[in-house]
Amino acid sequence: MRSRTKTDEAPAVYKGIVLLIAFCMWAFSAYAIYALAHFSINQTVIDLVFYSNFIFLVVAFVLILKNKTVAGLSVAVAPLPAVVMCVVILNAVMEYVVPLFETESPEFTEACKNTGAQFFRTPTLPVSSISYHWTGKSTRGFAIYELGRYGRLAGMSGGGLDKHYPRLKEALKFNEHKPPANDDFQPLADIIVTYRIFPEEELAKAPIHQGPVTHELTVTDQRDGQTLATMRYVIDQKDRRICGPISNNVLSEYDFLAKALALE
Repeated sequence: MRSRTKTDEAPAVYKGIVLLIAFCMWAFSAYAIYALAHFSINQTVIDLVFYSNFIFLVVAFVLILKNKTVAGLSVAVAPLPAVVMCVVILNAVMEYVVPLFETESPEFTEACKNTGAQFFRTPTLPVSSISYHWTGKSTRGFAIYELGRYGRLAGMSGGGLDKHYPRLKEALKFNEHKPPANDDFQPLADIIVTYRIFPEEELAKAPIHQGPVTHELTVTDQRDGQTLATMRYVIDQKDRRICGPISNNVLSEYDFLAKALALE
């Protein structure tokens, strides 16, 4: 039997080095993907990513042992670009394709028929204080809603008064909030903003399960009892839909209040 020579050992050493390089490349790629998978709250997704990574390693080793070095190394590092590509494609599908097939529910369409903002008159005297009155159990501050593609609800924020509405902030030196279900509360402010959200049964659900919810705001000058303006809009959190007085892809309760008080 012919003894092994250095010439015979060279390819084996080379192949071993290539296998080690492939493993290192795979380990880096697999770890990165596994770490990214934890951004998902779905344990099934995390487990699927973890176990599928080993398939890439096995295939890479098989290709290298068959002297297909380039292909093997490519497969070893494939988990990272493969998952990134899947995320990009899925994001494009969810953002551009899925909305084309979405429809508005009859309840949302019906609720949107009476949305909008109406301005009847401006305050006859300067405004320096405001009182917020909430009906029902739901209370929160003023909000700004941003729209994404195809009119879908993209996000909500409650800030921006200092930067975008300096005249409104400067004028409202005093704010007060009427406690819910307190009919004996006597407001001291110049302006009363009555805020109503309904139906209550939808508000009791988690936001991702909420169907159409109507928001109504009424601005009244307490000094003469006159209604200055009203605003009505509808949000469907489940289907990410919103309708109402939208301007430049934004629905802002601050805009409405500033206009109602002539403090734009």
